Amino acid sequence: MIKPLLRLCVVSNALWLTGCGTFFGEDGMFRNRGGEYQRAEPIEPIAVPESSRARMQEIYVVPNINDAGYDYSQTFDVPRPQPLSSALLADTVKIQRLSGDQWIFISNSPAEVWPQIVEFLGNYNIPVAGTDPEKGLIDTHWLAFNDAPEVHNRFRLRIETGVQPESSEIHILQMETTDEAELKQPELWPKSSENATREAWMVDELSNTLAANLERSSSSLLAQTIGADDKAVMAKSSSKEPILRLKLSFSRAWASVMHATGQDGFHPYGSENSLGAFYVDYREPVAEEDKPGWIKRSVRAVKGAFGGDADPNAEPTTPYTIADVLSHLPDTAQTREVFSQNESQGEKLENVPGYLVLVRGVDGNIEVRVRDGYGQPVEKDIAEQLLGIIRTNLI
Repeated sequence: MIKPLLRLCVVSNALWLTGCGTFFGEDGMFRNRGGEYQRAEPIEPIAVPESSRARMQEIYVVPNINDAGYDYSQTFDVPRPQPLSSALLADTVKIQRLSGDQWIFISNSPAEVWPQIVEFLGNYNIPVAGTDPEKGLIDTHWLAFNDAPEVHNRFRLRIETGVQPESSEIHILQMETTDEAELKQPELWPKSSENATREAWMVDELSNTLAANLERSSSSLLAQTIGADDKAVMAKSSSKEPILRLKLSFSRAWASVMHATGQDGFHPYGSENSLGAFYVDYREPVAEEDKPGWIKRSVRAVKGAFGGDADPNAEPTTPYTIADVLSHLPDTAQTREVFSQNESQGEKLENVPGYLVLVRGVDGNIEVRVRDGYGQPVEKDIAEQLLGIIRTNLI
């Protein structure tokens, strides 16, 4: 009995070892190919018979493109990447105020903000009466506060695309009444909030909640259609000049551009609201680690005082005020295009530094463009670079 079992074990082991060699050995079907590249040898190039006249070609052929809309003979210089705004480098929630209006700015897209607002209303036990994701609207039911139970309040939260890329704005509209008849009119909303204190309460509570949940990542498919039209887009004028088009009121566009022209390398010299003009200069910002120490700055300052090389990191200056620049613009077609009432009061100024940032248009259709110190168009690349920096710093 023992001998047959012993023979069976020997035969089984032999078959098992043979099987391993068949499948996983050097000559097996699934051999280890990890070191084969070290033993690779060059192969002979493909020999085409002399009698063959067929052309060799790539397997994946790139087709010829014949599109008259592009000038393929034109060469382009790859532009340098624009510096990121400091507002885009960190998640941010801010309460913005302008001319009696206030709204919440958040550096997240509307699709990300929508579910957070819905969750906020649920956590505060504020019932939702209706939503319109395409318009970015969330309406609440009537509420009563403990300090005034006889007054009914409701809120409309409007989420919009922000002026900065991938940002959102949340506007709050508040309505209150003691008339029971008005409670049955859901479509009746005022143009502005009727109680500034209640509106401020909602703005503060919502902004604090959003700030505490900035790192949470969620998105709403329903809210992806909010703000299909951006409020700030790069475009070209009828004369092919680069412009920044803003879908804002003129007062907000003016305040936003004023803020932007004081950020990220811009140095403001002055502004003239009646003519919609800012007089600025621009120096590319220097990284903190590349800035010279105080000893090197002192040496450069001394050299500059004695006629040596000036400090390249020093803030730019101008001998002219914005009034001087605007009152001595040359009378050309380019200046008349943006200054319809240009009345030159003197001869052309010498060596006017910096740029004029011009804000033109009416509410909802504002155009921002960059001109040189004489009101003439600047190079396309420079205009696009400066307008891009302005766009990323709008508020």
